[in-house]
Amino acid sequence: MNQLGYIDVREFGAKGDGQADDTKAIQDAFNAANSLPGVTVFVPPGEYMVGSLNAQSIRAVDFGASNCKLTGGGTFKYRLGCNNNAVLRISGDNNSIEWIRVDCNWSGGAAATSGYRDNGKYNRSRDIVAFNVAPGPDQGDPQGDCLQHMGEVGTMHRCIALGGYTSLRDAGDYNVMQYCLGLEYARKGYNNSFKFTTWTCVIGVHTESTYVSTTGAAGYQIDPEAENATFDRAIFRDCTGRPETEPGTTNGTKFAVIKDVYFDGCQVFHTTTTVTTFRVAERVDRVRVKDSFLARDFFFESMLTPYPEEARLERVIIGDGTQDPNYAVGRGRCDILKIADSVLNGYTLGGIEWCGPDGTYTLIATTNCEFNGKKNNDTTFDIDPTSVGLLNHSRKLQWLGNRRSNSGTGTASAQFTDPNDSDNILGTTQDASTRVYAHSAAPTSNLVTWAIGDIVMNTSPASLGYIGWVCTSATPSPGTWKQWGAIS
Repeated sequence: MNQLGYIDVREFGAKGDGQADDTKAIQDAFNAANSLPGVTVFVPPGEYMVGSLNAQSIRAVDFGASNCKLTGGGTFKYRLGCNNNAVLRISGDNNSIEWIRVDCNWSGGAAATSGYRDNGKYNRSRDIVAFNVAPGPDQGDPQGDCLQHMGEVGTMHRCIALGGYTSLRDAGDYNVMQYCLGLEYARKGYNNSFKFTTWTCVIGVHTESTYVSTTGAAGYQIDPEAENATFDRAIFRDCTGRPETEPGTTNGTKFAVIKDVYFDGCQVFHTTTTVTTFRVAERVDRVRVKDSFLARDFFFESMLTPYPEEARLERVIIGDGTQDPNYAVGRGRCDILKIADSVLNGYTLGGIEWCGPDGTYTLIATTNCEFNGKKNNDTTFDIDPTSVGLLNHSRKLQWLGNRRSNSGTGTASAQFTDPNDSDNILGTTQDASTRVYAHSAAPTSNLVTWAIGDIVMNTSPASLGYIGWVCTSATPSPGTWKQWGAIS
């Protein structure tokens, strides 16, 4: 170590010429840092060929020091013919790893099965690039992950993963992945399959692929695939996905076996019409999608109990108008479904397909939404119950301030409830914007042409009274008005 607190891997014999085997020299430099907390291990620009030192080694080189820094701009390149599942592994804690490149050297056939793997705690990985990772079994090659975040309470920032079966994999706890790119993956852009996760946060992560794959792929996925999994919460913010993996893409995003999902300010694009944009699979408790764009649909996959407790969509655009799904919100099954200030585009049968269970408490509430069905010769419904999801099974249905702008030649229609169910309120979707008024009583005058769905807010609310009145029938004028919003 020099007087400035640096260890230069060249001092241990590393060449970085893309030819010499630098494995032992690199590992010796790493080992020297174990007893020097605070030291910076410097890997100058160059290609450092690394591979297993013996048949039992499962990684090429292992940075086991703690409280240190690894940087320099050098590239760790995998030596073909070695038996490794990681080119560079970080097993120490509280380290900073910056400006490092990892080349798995895959060009068909044998390759390292992962590029960069962080197994430690409190590590900060920044400006890491991993590439040339094997895509997996589609081409008879080993399954590979570019960047793996396997530790705890760590961050990955401004990292790029190019290729692999999975580009970005998070399998730890309390981790944050921020402003990363997962590109040209075979199956998953971002994937978290760790079964004991408390919290993970994904911010500004972009995934995109045009890889030719034969089986299911996804831009973002959380699916621990374990009976005893306990995954508490995932937060996705300002993410953009373009999962165009052909022909096997099945999901833009998929979530399973998790209690809470927050999807905020995200966009998922695709042109493949067989893709489900947002898939809610088994054992998901609560989903909230906010200020987001979903190219095709929002789909409840699982018909198994327990159903999700709540799905809430706020300021969401579902459908780009060209995908033609049967339903914008498909196979709806949850205790509470709330959609507000949103647009549902391009569906051919219904805006919402309801498959809610019988005999359970259910609330369906849509507020200030626009339904843009697409059907040339038939009717599209704003909400369409299936044979197992009759809406009079619901305890309460609220339909406030919505409008319809049907682009097909068929007559759009609302089909949603048993009119004799007094718990259900608030009329049908209108072809014009619902109007909101304020007065101390329901309208009695025919000077205004009222429409179903018009609202009068109560200017003199009182205990045990109501928030206002809604027009449930426009004729004869002034129509029929029903109290809503009991004040307890």
